[in-house]
Amino acid sequence: MSTVDVSPKVHSDRSTKGPLRRNRRAALVFVIAAAVLAGVGWWATGLLERTIRHHERDELQALLRASSRALTLWFESREHVAQQAAGDPIVQQAMRDLVALSSATPTELRNADAQKRVNARLREIISVTRFADYHLVDIKGRILSAQVTAAVGGNHPPDPGLEDCLRGGPPTVRPPIRDTEGDVRLAVAAPVIIEGEALGAVLLMVDHEQFSATLTVARAGETGETYAFNHDGQMISATRFYDQLRNIGLLDASADSSVLALEIRDPGANLAAGETSTIPSSSRPLTRMAAEAVEGRSGFDTDGYADYRGVSVIGAWLWLDKYDVGIATEMDTSEGFDVRNALRRGLFVILSILALALLGLVAGTHFMTILRRRSQRAESHLRRLGQYTLHRKLGEGGMGAVYAASHALLRRPTALKVMKGNGAHSRTAIERFEREVQACSQLSHPNTVAIYDFGKTEDGEFFYAMEYLDGMDLHALITRHGPISVGHAIHLLIQACGSLEEAHSKNLIHRDIKPSNIVVCERGGVTDTVKVMDFGLVKAVDDDRANLTQSNAFCGTPAFLAPEAIASSRGAGVASDIYALGASAYFLVTGRYPFDRTDVSAVLRAHLEETAHPPSVHQRTVSKDLDDLVMRCLEKDPAERPKDMADLARLLRQCRGHDKWTRELAQAFWDKIEEPGQKMSSGDATLGTIAFELRLH
Repeated sequence: MSTVDVSPKVHSDRSTKGPLRRNRRAALVFVIAAAVLAGVGWWATGLLERTIRHHERDELQALLRASSRALTLWFESREHVAQQAAGDPIVQQAMRDLVALSSATPTELRNADAQKRVNARLREIISVTRFADYHLVDIKGRILSAQVTAAVGGNHPPDPGLEDCLRGGPPTVRPPIRDTEGDVRLAVAAPVIIEGEALGAVLLMVDHEQFSATLTVARAGETGETYAFNHDGQMISATRFYDQLRNIGLLDASADSSVLALEIRDPGANLAAGETSTIPSSSRPLTRMAAEAVEGRSGFDTDGYADYRGVSVIGAWLWLDKYDVGIATEMDTSEGFDVRNALRRGLFVILSILALALLGLVAGTHFMTILRRRSQRAESHLRRLGQYTLHRKLGEGGMGAVYAASHALLRRPTALKVMKGNGAHSRTAIERFEREVQACSQLSHPNTVAIYDFGKTEDGEFFYAMEYLDGMDLHALITRHGPISVGHAIHLLIQACGSLEEAHSKNLIHRDIKPSNIVVCERGGVTDTVKVMDFGLVKAVDDDRANLTQSNAFCGTPAFLAPEAIASSRGAGVASDIYALGASAYFLVTGRYPFDRTDVSAVLRAHLEETAHPPSVHQRTVSKDLDDLVMRCLEKDPAERPKDMADLARLLRQCRGHDKWTRELAQAFWDKIEEPGQKMSSGDATLGTIAFELRLH
């Protein structure tokens, strides 16, 4: 019997199946790893893209909210000026006289006796408040008086939104229109009401450049812009693409602005890229943004839509019903999608090069770690500044912000005043900030706010730490609760005298004494403790280098400025602080300023030329001796005032009622008025100083 040897075949099968199985397993592992990596990469990229999209949305909406708030504040300030003009006695009398002539011919109206008076008054108002023109309009829309005489007797352009104001409704701001002379102006109207009867309205016109200026600052990146438009979809503010719009034919060569010359409509093609639209201008629909906004719907789009140039943009928008105006913030997607496109390219690379998949995953993880660390560092920076832990923002002004904080080791409550980055301010502002710290650090009087520390962060932000005062400034106290008693006022003023006496003994003049810079708080269980604040305008008496203002400028707050300080900032001295403290005393016992005027120039003229009514005219409870002392502090001649703060304190102690204010009365006073949210910290008071500059001719 013969046999067949099969062992070599069996060996061959085993030798080939093992590597094949291993190769299959390796391939399967590779495929699974690649699939997992691709899935994780896809998921991670999608997550990052969504996060970036949310960030873009938040940035656009933040810009939009800031622009909306700035525009609303600008509208309200303009309405306030118009309302004051409408209530002016000269304007009201002229309105009464001119309405009586409403049936007269234009020539008779122009020659009316009332024209000279009202024209002089309204020209004075618009020159101070930066308006361009004015109209007095009766309830039928006829122009009774105007800066341009030829307009008198004509009719104001029809405006349904103005009719309610003409009949006694609230002040209003009307979107820009083109007047009969071709100028684009925005009208601010306020009704003229005499003895309960509406006779018409005062219209103050603003050039569109002022209106546009409130929005042009909110431009992000290279293509971002914020603009306003009316209910017809017409742009009513300036665009940053003016030259481009002329080149592509959306603006006529003769147009000097986009205002009322450009409609927010989708051309159906990218005109900026050289494409040609096949849709006639009259048939083009509003852009997605404008169509939503004019219907009163706010929104955002971070996927991209066509703007009025046909360019794909991302944006956010809202409609201001009160002013019948829409606002939009937009940015080209080519700029807004930069980060997104980079992520998509990265995903393509990951999917294409599987051999580097693991390395890509590690790199992605490392990248995420870096992002987290940066986020943590940024968050830590918001919570810590040097050795101080920041708890909450107390207030913010032009120079910086004030935070409630505490020392990281001492745990002592502190108010931290932080100046914005050094690029945001001139050297003069930085020197003023440093001078405030240096001045306060020389002072140790218990009625002067204490300075603990001063420094500069790695990011270039100057800051100083000061005593945290859980109290209320005198301006807030009087505004909320009315004038205080003579004894109470004397008690507070004597403490302020002590603080300023020490400053003056060191040749330091405060230059901005006012109720909002005097805080009343509790210290060591003693209520009614005064703290004098904000030495930001202080100067040394014998050092001209400390005077950081020009010789033809003044610093301080107009309601409390001494005549010599108005004439020249170099004229401010001990007597100027006495004048300001006297004006503050006037406010404490009457709730009024010595000279209560509607504009700054009138207040300054009054300080220079007029004599204030004695406090007792407004508040009969003011004693004669305090009455006389306050008026002596307000003398125009510095030599006629008390010679120094010690002298003023001595005279205050001689006034009747100075010893009537006790700790029990003080405690009862604060127990009565103190409510949640009524207190304010030292940070709030330091934000109140305003520096004005007056050019003297």
